[in-house]
Amino acid sequence: MNWKKSATTVLIGLLVLSGCTDAPDAPSAELSAELPDVNPGATDFLECFVAEGGGDLTFKDTDTDGFFLFSFPGSTNPNPSDAMRVIAESCHLELESMASSSGFEFRSYFDYFINLIWDTPNEFGRYRLDAPALEGGGASLQAERVCNEFGCVDIYSQLAGARDGVVEKGLGISPNKLAWDRDLLPLYDPTFDANALTGLDRIAANAAQSVVRVMGDLCMDQSGSGLLDETVLANTFPHSGFFVSESIVMTSAVATLDYSSADEPGVFLGNALPSGITCEEHAANLTGGSPGLDIRAGGGPVLQLFDGSWALGEVIWKNESELPMDDYGNRALVRLVSRTDDRTQPFSQWEPWPTGQTAFLPLPIADSKVQELGETVTIHHPEKAVWTSGSWQLTNADAGFCSYNQNPSSAAPGRFFLAHYSDKGSFGGPILNNQGQVVGTIGSSVSQNTTIGSVCPANAASTKRNALGVLSNFYADSSQLAVGNIVGPVDQRAMASFGVERTTQTPQYDLSSLRWPKLRAADIDSFEIPVFDEGLTVSGFPLSEFDTPAIDHLRQATVMMIKEVGCESCKANTENTDFSVPCYCTGFAISDRLIVTNDHCVPNLNVRDRSAVKTYSGEEFVVTLVGKSSIDGEEFLSPQYEEIYGDIGGNETGLERGDVALFRTDKPMSVSPVKFADSSELQQFEPLITVGHPAYMSRTGPFVTSVGSFHSASYFNRTVQSYHLPADSGASGSAVVNLQGELVGQIAHGGPKRVVETESTLLQKYDFKALELKVDQIGSFPAPFVIQNRVPISLPVSGGAPSNYILELVNKWAPGEITQ
Repeated sequence: MNWKKSATTVLIGLLVLSGCTDAPDAPSAELSAELPDVNPGATDFLECFVAEGGGDLTFKDTDTDGFFLFSFPGSTNPNPSDAMRVIAESCHLELESMASSSGFEFRSYFDYFINLIWDTPNEFGRYRLDAPALEGGGASLQAERVCNEFGCVDIYSQLAGARDGVVEKGLGISPNKLAWDRDLLPLYDPTFDANALTGLDRIAANAAQSVVRVMGDLCMDQSGSGLLDETVLANTFPHSGFFVSESIVMTSAVATLDYSSADEPGVFLGNALPSGITCEEHAANLTGGSPGLDIRAGGGPVLQLFDGSWALGEVIWKNESELPMDDYGNRALVRLVSRTDDRTQPFSQWEPWPTGQTAFLPLPIADSKVQELGETVTIHHPEKAVWTSGSWQLTNADAGFCSYNQNPSSAAPGRFFLAHYSDKGSFGGPILNNQGQVVGTIGSSVSQNTTIGSVCPANAASTKRNALGVLSNFYADSSQLAVGNIVGPVDQRAMASFGVERTTQTPQYDLSSLRWPKLRAADIDSFEIPVFDEGLTVSGFPLSEFDTPAIDHLRQATVMMIKEVGCESCKANTENTDFSVPCYCTGFAISDRLIVTNDHCVPNLNVRDRSAVKTYSGEEFVVTLVGKSSIDGEEFLSPQYEEIYGDIGGNETGLERGDVALFRTDKPMSVSPVKFADSSELQQFEPLITVGHPAYMSRTGPFVTSVGSFHSASYFNRTVQSYHLPADSGASGSAVVNLQGELVGQIAHGGPKRVVETESTLLQKYDFKALELKVDQIGSFPAPFVIQNRVPISLPVSGGAPSNYILELVNKWAPGEITQ
């Protein structure tokens, strides 16, 4: 239970219902004397609050900017429900009068008293959200250096000066929140010299600054009241676009659709609103319909620019005449009308878009023919990468690799294919040639099939296992193809009609001011940010150990789970000899007859049901389910949970209870099984290895080897621990081994590091029980600028059962078969 959020919602509703109250009697001389300048509003409020039973509130001091500070004397705190009801039903007019007479917004005092009542100071021990900086105050960055025999890591955090939230045992928590100031973060490489770039690297660095993200509509509070922590309740799916003049952006036509288009055939707006309700209905469900809010949609496309600022636009043209609306090859032009650095402001407060400004330069557009296309670089914002590696991906491809492009269809002469990944977030992104000119935009994304034929032989599935070698990242490297569309005469005539003068010059930004991203988006979604030294991968694995025999040992013990026997739709999996089809899950051998995988990989199987596996050597086996942790695994968290939080629920280990399943083969396997190690002896940043079958790497998999290091064990849950190892669908069930090739755990899931840290690091290292990291879920920032033909897509932290727990279950289901 989030007290603070719940309390605010309740108060909003009470303020609506309370109506007017009788004016209180004049304040006593004694009370007035307590307050500076004998402020009538302040004395009225204080007398009202005490008289109505809110608690023993007294004046404490005046802040440096004149804000009145109060306290509850001694250790006595008010009953929060009583105090909140007094403010809402009896004294809210006095509170408003005090705010007005002292020169502050009502919301400033409102937030202050909510925090004071619930005893929820911010990270600097202050109850004011908008307090002026204290002497020596403000967020500060701390760095802790940790080393082992392989190297060192600098751990950046703000936690040394943070304040914990409030835990009321058995009732709930009122969490304190931290937010990163990105100017404090080691996000950028200070040694990077962008002016030293040449060729396509320089072109891409210039052009990226002219590329944007486009959201067609926001469901957003336009009141400016400040009652909501996050003013955007929902947004349509973000796409890509780019400047064609100083104030006009070209994007996908679908990117400009608002919520009124949600019912049109073929239109996908993303998981923006619950199905079947409007923005206003959604807002009413969340806020109780407070008249203090003005939540609505239809304000126009909103764009995030390369420098992190925001712009509001108006659609001035859509190419809907030649193609149906569900064809993402349609384009639109958006004129920018206003801008802001703070997207939480109401649109009415945004500054007018400056005329004649040159901060963002237009990209040149070439007259292109598909047959003449060669080397390209696409600058786009794939959905799969925005919250993992970051936005503004630079992805290269040679259009000459795709045979289709040598003889395009006469029905679609402007369509071409590129052998790299894209998804809906990419659509509208520019495709540039090696001269820096736009030759087309990403229009859609398709898998090779019989309709299109084998248009890109270079994109055919690889017959090599683990073709990319040892990785710290997974890459989107499936059979998916990017589909481009030439920027043709219709688009160019539309631009000309709005005064867009085509340029032939590539943009010349001042690269000396370009900050080169160093960290991935997922790296900063955490309380502690590790930056590993040279000699270690970005996941903390030593480069010197890439040839460890543990890797080959784990590969040969890894299997591919192929669903249930008799599943006709999975027949291709069992017959495919090069493993190119997307796999179902991963498993590993712990004896010549026993295989461990995840419980969630076989949700429809019961004990004694059958499935099938294929080994690294190509052998196929029928396997029978022996046990599942969802049936008889550990059900509850450790007693420490209830000791800290009391009986407030949420103390279960989860649906799969550790997420382990055990199978027995129908005959012995020709493998060398992995042996168990003691997972309780794992140390932070200890090198680890895993082998699995990530579905998005079906071209260059399977048996993808990834390396990293140990993150932490859960404070409350003995069924899970976490690693600096990539995670993706299909890799579930992978074994995690140490440098000796011994099993220390398995992978079952991936997610943001901040979630893992709240259940481990914060409690174990800092004793924080109610701290949250506030993360901007709307904005994004550039990924590390590396031009590559694959898009990195994995979260950098994963988790699963420790080896000690796995061994305990194996001994329960197959007693005596593992002698370790």
